[in-house]
Amino acid sequence: MRKIIFGIRKSVLARKQLDEFITYLVKNKIIFDYSIKTIQTAGDKDQKSPVAQMGQGIFTKEIERAILNNEIDCAVHSLKDMPVKTEKGTVLTFCGAREDVRDCLVVRKGISANDLKGLRIGTGSPRRNAFLKELEPTVKILQIRGNVDTRLRKLDQGEYDGIVLAACG
Repeated sequence: MRKIIFGIRKSVLARKQLDEFITYLVKNKIIFDYSIKTIQTAGDKDQKSPVAQMGQGIFTKEIERAILNNEIDCAVHSLKDMPVKTEKGTVLTFCGAREDVRDCLVVRKGISANDLKGLRIGTGSPRRNAFLKELEPTVKILQIRGNVDTRLRKLDQGEYDGIVLAACG
């Protein structure tokens, strides 16, 4: 039996998504041996630049190139990270069931999420920024980058009063 090499970003969320996909395959009686190769993308390497200014495919290009270079057989991504057009020679072949689409506000202990006046809220999303400003014009929007664990650590360290995350994450 040939071993399938999966490519993923190095994060707890990426590993969870891969585990869910493998569980789906096994439930459907698709049995295989596999290994995992973690790949650092441009979006992972540059933790300072706003995502909106970095261009398309910042979380996928390196992984797609690994497919094209036969370093991995396939990849598992968050659909939100996928550009409209994939790298020439690759194709999006499977989308699992959609998870919770809501955003959630996570605040530090002792802070009320019911009163956003003057709070320092971390988000990297222009959409979330606009939504927060509509809810409370005095909220201070601060850029935040990194995976869920990194963002929660920054919150715990007091860099932010709150952060906005995808509920499914």
